[in-house]
Amino acid sequence: MSENGLAKIKCVGCGNVCSDSDLVYQVRIVDCEGQVSYCPACSLKCAEETQRKYAEIHRERFKNMMNQSFQKMTVQNYFNQ
Repeated sequence: MSENGLAKIKCVGCGNVCSDSDLVYQVRIVDCEGQVSYCPACSLKCAEETQRKYAEIHRERFKNMMNQSFQKMTVQNYFNQ
């Protein structure tokens, strides 16, 4: 809320400030820790770009996880890395 009592929020995509009479799109975001949040986007374009951005982050993390190589080592070597 702003000091005059009107609600204002910032677009998750472009940072545009939207006031209480503006229409926004709700975007579901899952961050890197798995926390779900819902953020406002000022346009369908910003909503779709935000969705693509977070989807790409998760695709890259998944690819990195699946392409890892396992290393066999002693416990002592594990702690001395």
